[in-house]
Amino acid sequence: MKSENISTVKSANSRNKLSYHEIYLLALIDIVKGVTLNEIEKILKQYEQQEDYLTCAAIHKALKQAETHTIKELKDILDDQYKTHRGAGE
Repeated sequence: MKSENISTVKSANSRNKLSYHEIYLLALIDIVKGVTLNEIEKILKQYEQQEDYLTCAAIHKALKQAETHTIKELKDILDDQYKTHRGAGE
């Protein structure tokens, strides 16, 4: 499965300067949607070559979370983040 969220991080980040946390969440969303960890690691290597260390750190954090959490737990993390963000905006 091709990563749609992570592959758009670079262009979105160059225009909008996404935060570390936003990039991390995009990576988690990709993982929950079924993008393989191998695919995420390939994308990470691309960002390493571009020396985009903020994006690399965020993706690396998501990969570490995926290694130690189930998909359900990752979904719960995303749900909690959504509720927190939504509550802060209301």
